[in-house]
Amino acid sequence: MPNKNTATVTVAAEFLDARERIDDGLPIAMIATDMQGVVTHWSNAATRLYGWKREEAVGRNIQNLTVGPDNDEIARSIMAQVAQGSHWEGEFRAWHRSGSPVDVH
Repeated sequence: MPNKNTATVTVAAEFLDARERIDDGLPIAMIATDMQGVVTHWSNAATRLYGWKREEAVGRNIQNLTVGPDNDEIARSIMAQVAQGSHWEGEFRAWHRSGSPVDVH
């Protein structure tokens, strides 16, 4: 009989797998980062929007993938707000892997 910790890990893994399948079916980019800005989830729509494949994006800092040098300060401000438990909503100019601008909101 599995112990409680094993069962919890199994349920968490199944939840994350299900979330990934749902996110990949959505037409909007879904990106998750940890508190340091390291990408932990990158959906298929994020690949289409930014040009980075999931395996290239996960484990890298979001600012190195989507933020241009002109927006570095505002990106740090957004991440600081989120790290403090707040949320951010607005428009932001990000960058595709090719160097083309991507306006997101």
